[in-house]
Amino acid sequence: MGGEPTFVSAKDPDAPEWNTDALGESKFCMADSLARRLRNRFAPGGVLHHGQGKWYPGEPLPRWSIGCYFRIDGLPIWQDASLQVAEEGPRPQHGAAEAVAFINALAECLGVGTTHLQPGYEDVWYYLWRERRLPVNVDPLDSRLDNELEREGLARVFGQSLGSVVGYALTLVHEDGSGWRSGPWHLRREHLFLLPGDSPMGYRLPLDSLPWVAPGDRVDIRDPDPLAARPPLPPRVPWQAQPLGLQKGTEANETPPPARGTSATGVARTALCVEPRRGILHVFLPPLSKAEAYLELTAAVEGTAAALSLPVRLEGYPPLMDARLEKFELTLDPGVLEVNVQPSHSWQGLCDISTELYEEARQIGLSTEKFDLDGRHSGTGGGNHITLGGRRPADSPFLRRPDLLRSLLGYWNTRRCPICSPACSSAPPAKPHAWTKHGRMRWRNWKLPFSRSMRARLALRGWLTGCFATFSST
Repeated sequence: MGGEPTFVSAKDPDAPEWNTDALGESKFCMADSLARRLRNRFAPGGVLHHGQGKWYPGEPLPRWSIGCYFRIDGLPIWQDASLQVAEEGPRPQHGAAEAVAFINALAECLGVGTTHLQPGYEDVWYYLWRERRLPVNVDPLDSRLDNELEREGLARVFGQSLGSVVGYALTLVHEDGSGWRSGPWHLRREHLFLLPGDSPMGYRLPLDSLPWVAPGDRVDIRDPDPLAARPPLPPRVPWQAQPLGLQKGTEANETPPPARGTSATGVARTALCVEPRRGILHVFLPPLSKAEAYLELTAAVEGTAAALSLPVRLEGYPPLMDARLEKFELTLDPGVLEVNVQPSHSWQGLCDISTELYEEARQIGLSTEKFDLDGRHSGTGGGNHITLGGRRPADSPFLRRPDLLRSLLGYWNTRRCPICSPACSSAPPAKPHAWTKHGRMRWRNWKLPFSRSMRARLALRGWLTGCFATFSST
């Protein structure tokens, strides 16, 4: 069982971010503080990962999310919580010098070398073209454009030198049996110019400019089979610097590009990035195909941060769904902060998690209630969902027993739904037969899929895997 309680600020309940807006500066700060409190309480060895969340139509960028991943066997993923920079408190003032020192040490730690390390720059030609399109009587630092994000982006870029380094990218791939590997990126342009935008550097890499590869030769990273059995995760060991092998990163930078028209197989198409933003070193993790590789990489990042005394913030791609890992996640919706708690095996366990969560939220000024202008008490307006299922899809009662899902939905829609049931409705039906007629109409809508599910249970199992992913994942 799991849940998604929502919270609002008890200190500033009238702010737009706690009523109508999704984004807000204080919301991110409070979410970061709450995530650290929950990690200390529920997952002392967990790792905080700042990633992308929901993306709705009309929004220029996906919303942020803060996830905490931890192992179900209790072993730590990240040991020293002070090596992950908090949003509150004193903030370090790290820049390009610390970023290049960190990624150099990390490359040596992984055993791939620094041969294929590249600095990333803003696209000079794009921003010069954009500047030429501005009116002659407008300063690029105060462009007065109607689009707020574009206006802030131009001011940020022109506020610093166009030739300044945004961050550093290291091509990085994990292969079974051989470990970590790096390789050259053959680009038409001499330097690594990022795509225009405000997202982290790792999301703006010019991947479309990499050498062409035939569809049959492309190595895609796919979610593993959720029904496949997996061995226990290996124990965590202090990460030691790996010996630098010729096959992993010391080949000459002048490796010839692939011939025109030939498929470029073996090109490393993912990269780890280190970018200083607002004085914080952000380490962008590339997509990885296995949880074991994610654990290795986070251990190497923590070891490098400890050796250099440089706390960092992890972002980028989280680990793929794996039953050997659990997580809780903080996301944002208009007017509320949503907490997707880790699954529990019993109702009492879910109640205990919710009680401790509410107490930690209260300590930092978050509440689960609002009051209208006339003083009437109301909820936050969020979802407050309860999710049901199993730790693995194979354990989910709704996949093992589709008839149980049929029974649950039928019971809810004919007995407990406020629209269908007079027992749960605050107002009596207008006519004695109104509810019966409406209930029969609703029942006819469910009758066809119910009958088909009993006749084609195996076919329904595959359908449920996609339609009830929430049940399966919790």
